[in-house]
Parts: sequence; C-alpha cells; structure tokens
Amino acid sequence: MDAIVTCLKSCLTAEDFLWEKLLFHSEITTNSLSTAVRIQRKDGSLLGNWQLPEEQEELLYEHLEALQEDIRNQTWDEFVILLTSGNEVQIDYYYKEKTFLFSSEKTDYFEYKYLGIPLDPTIQALIDNPNAKDVTRTKVYHRENSEAYLRLYSELSELSFEQLWSLYMQPIKEHRAVLYNNLRAGCRSSQLEQLEATIGFELPQDFKALYAMHDGENDKEESGIFYGLNFMPLQEVEREWRIWTDLLDSMDEGEILQCSRNCISYPEQAIKDIYADKRWLPFINDFGGNFIGLDLDPDTHGTEGQIINFGRDEDEKIVIADSLKDFVVLLIYLQRTEKINKESYALGVEYGHFADWLKSKYLVPIDKNRHYIG
Repeated sequence: MDAIVTCLKSCLTAEDFLWEKLLFHSEITTNSLSTAVRIQRKDGSLLGNWQLPEEQEELLYEHLEALQEDIRNQTWDEFVILLTSGNEVQIDYYYKEKTFLFSSEKTDYFEYKYLGIPLDPTIQALIDNPNAKDVTRTKVYHRENSEAYLRLYSELSELSFEQLWSLYMQPIKEHRAVLYNNLRAGCRSSQLEQLEATIGFELPQDFKALYAMHDGENDKEESGIFYGLNFMPLQEVEREWRIWTDLLDSMDEGEILQCSRNCISYPEQAIKDIYADKRWLPFINDFGGNFIGLDLDPDTHGTEGQIINFGRDEDEKIVIADSLKDFVVLLIYLQRTEKINKESYALGVEYGHFADWLKSKYLVPIDKNRHYIG
C-alpha cells in the first residue's frame, strides 16, 4: 500500500493544482479491478475524475494487480486513500460496504464522506432505502381477454393437460414436421424425481406431465416449438437452475438489490421485483440468458405456478399465464388467431422474440397522468 501512496504523491504537487485533498478509491475482486481519483482544490471545488499521467498510471496498476493476486487472503475488498497537501495520509479498508450501490455511486458516497461534497439526492435515497427502485411504472397490464379467447378457454377448460398439449402439437405436426420431429422422447419418472431432489421443491403435476411426453427439443438449429423459443431438455433445466442458484449464492443482499433495481412486475406485486429467484424454474430459453418458466415463489398478488419471463435482459417481468395449463391454452389461441412466420415459427414480423411479443400485447404505455399513449 505504501507503494501506491508513493505513486499517487509523485503525480502532483500543491503548486501544480492548488489542491487540498486527493481521494483514491479502488475496488478489487479476484476478477475485477476499478479505480477512481478525485482532486479537491483549496477553494473546495472538485477537479473530477482526474487521470494520472500514463507512466504513473501503469505503475499504479502494477501495484494494484499485485494486491489482486493476494485478494483471497485479505479481509477487505476495497479501500480509500486520502492525501492532503499538508502531507497527511489516511487509508481506510472496507468489506462489502454498501454493495447496493454501483461503483460510481459508491465513489460519490466517499466524496461526501471524505471531501464533504453534497451527495446526489438519488444516491441519498438509496442509502436511506436500499430497496428503492430506479424504474417507474409507465405501462398498464392487460392480459388476453377477448371474447374469442374467453370462449376458447371455456371450451378447453375440461380437457386434461395431455389433451391440450396434443391440440397444440397437431398443427405443428401437420405443417411444421421438422419442429415436431425435433422433440425428444419423454422423461422417466425417476429423472423428474431426481430434479425435485436437486432443486428442493415439488414440481407441478402439469410440468411433470409435459416432460413425461417430451424431454424438450434436440437440435438447437431446428428449435422453436414455443413460437421460435426453445423447449429445454430436463438436463438443461437443471443446469440453468444451478447457474442462477450459484450466482445468487455468490452475491450478498446488497448486490442482489443492486441487480434488482430496475426490476418491475406486471401486474403489480404478482412477481417479486428481483433479478433472480431460486424458485423460478426455466423450461423455455432464447439462448441469450433469458427464459420463460414457472414461478413457484410469487409475490403477494401472484399465483404459485404462474408462467413468467425472467433472465439477463428481462427486468420487466409479466405474468404470461396463471398456470402451465393456461399457458398451453394461450398457445393454442395464438396458433389459431395470429400470423406465424413459416421459417422461424415466431409470431408476426415486427416482434421476433416471443417474450417481447407478449409484452407488446400485455403492456399498454401510459403517461404520468395514467392516460393511455397511442
């Protein structure tokens, strides 16, 4: 650390900048390294994110990378160095400090703490309430409720899940045989029991019925049984569940709050407005880290087993259907009423991604006075 202090001191003198204080903030993990430098002049003004001269910057990063190599043996993951023109040095170490803030926001917080720079109200609001959101509700949720849909829903309500699935498969078998033939044979009951043992909760009966008929799709090149999105084999379901579970286990509460800051549920309080949940089970994916799946941990106004979208790019989450059975009814309705791309089996032309297409139909934009737009 002494070498870093020496390097910083060598970059400036009191005469060069008429500086009073230098604040250096660095966050270090095993696979990332960030730094920020702030200069406060004698008149109290801030020079901003001052860049070190190239030679000193290279030397500084050599010292930081040496610290990074030994980070597993440290009891901290970031530090602040405060230098004054009177040659005073203060070094403070932090571990998991306000992890709900992004790095730049945390630097602003340290500016306030060490330099007395007024804190941005939005950052202060987050410090006061780490659960605060960066997103506002600009849409109204409208699920499919046309007369034609409600009539079909009534007609199909007494059918078993297997019968509903057969209805959905029949046109695909007749007109898109390449997709139908790409379906895998069904799972054994022991495979489903093994998945339940792995994830630690019971699977809905309709989910087990679906996988007893077909264990997802084979060839990714010809996938897309769910209007262009892939029906995941059970092994892939488990693999993705493990990835997201491991990610959540690696994060503390603040980091999860940071990732969840832009998450929003439609309808309100139906889906937990968080980035990820161990009881969200994917069975449809887009090969880009986004999924449609079961929500077995709904919010207060949701339904256990509801079908939702989630994943890397899916901050805006919607309830697609209240159950897997209702989801298949919706698939049949769309199959009978919407234009389907013959090549990709996606719906329409403008919206190639099924989840995006659904959001375009379910969510109606409103202005700040809650008036509909368009």
